[in-house]
Amino acid sequence: MDVALTTGRESMSEDRATTAGALDRFRGHGSEIVNFILRNVEQHPGDIVRLTTGRFGLSRQMVNRYVQQLVEAGLLEGGGETRSRRYALRCIADFRHTLRVDKDATEDSVWREYVAPHLAGLPRNVFQICQYGFTEMFNNVIEHSEADRAKLLVQLDAVRVRLMVFDYGIGIFTKLVRERHVSDPEIALMELLKGKFTTAPSGHSGQGIFFTSKMFDRFLLSSGRLRMLHVMNGEPGVEVEERRYDARGTTVDMRIARDSSRTWTGVFDRFSVADREGFGRTHLYVKLAGYQDEGLVSRSQARRLVARLEEFEEAVLDFQDVEAIGQAFADEVFRVFRAGHPTVRLSWLHTNPEIDRMIQWVGGGTLPEQPH
Repeated sequence: MDVALTTGRESMSEDRATTAGALDRFRGHGSEIVNFILRNVEQHPGDIVRLTTGRFGLSRQMVNRYVQQLVEAGLLEGGGETRSRRYALRCIADFRHTLRVDKDATEDSVWREYVAPHLAGLPRNVFQICQYGFTEMFNNVIEHSEADRAKLLVQLDAVRVRLMVFDYGIGIFTKLVRERHVSDPEIALMELLKGKFTTAPSGHSGQGIFFTSKMFDRFLLSSGRLRMLHVMNGEPGVEVEERRYDARGTTVDMRIARDSSRTWTGVFDRFSVADREGFGRTHLYVKLAGYQDEGLVSRSQARRLVARLEEFEEAVLDFQDVEAIGQAFADEVFRVFRAGHPTVRLSWLHTNPEIDRMIQWVGGGTLPEQPH
């Protein structure tokens, strides 16, 4: 693989070591206060001191002392005069690199040479998630994107890690529409999020994007006119928007907290089923069966939702942001599909009383046990 075309600013290893030591030092006395400041300063750059005094009942002088210690430790940076002073997380690592993608490129060599050195000192579970996510996404660039160049971004601060991969290829949704013969990019996205969907089934499992999106706190996939954001911190969910212009290639932006307790093995375990190895449980966001803000009322929408579910033992239907479903939609999912595929266990969550009544109306019965 050829070396870089362009290289951006690279932080020194001493900075990362100093920061790791500073974080260790703050884990003892006052760690709750420090963590609150670090996690909230992005949203409150100008009033983080006031916010913290109100949260913990401390004096302004005491909170200012904590903030100043974080500045001196290299975790925060401040600017402006006293009354209008603003704070921000200090960027510890900011590495940008553009490289050629050719037949000799391998995702593990790119990881070792360009990414892993900047993540030294991270907790093992977070480091492993970053390795899994980056190598899966860069393998997509090599084997699916038809790109000859790709850009990498690695950023690190006191709170989170950010990894970004951008390629100059055909675009993930365009490729899926062309080679899997789905009708449009929105359906291609929904199939990707179900899992087991790939343009090269003989050599790939189609699990990379599904599991990577569940490992990171924030997973952004953007290509063509579609932009999908999947979040796992707080209440998990997905948002999709259609832009007015076609973006070139594919961009993947992944972020995770440095102190995340999530593990890659734990994520895999969540989507396995008892007495069977492998990927047996999927999680579907029901709202993706409709286009933009249209209601979920038709059998065709329902058939899009349940397509390929026979490949799984269990499917969790997530009704987040869905206010109602029509009788035909409910009947196709909860009676017709279940009758035709009795070995596939359906469970659902985030319903409201109106949706529950419609499920029962079509013979869906009472709510099954909620998924883990």
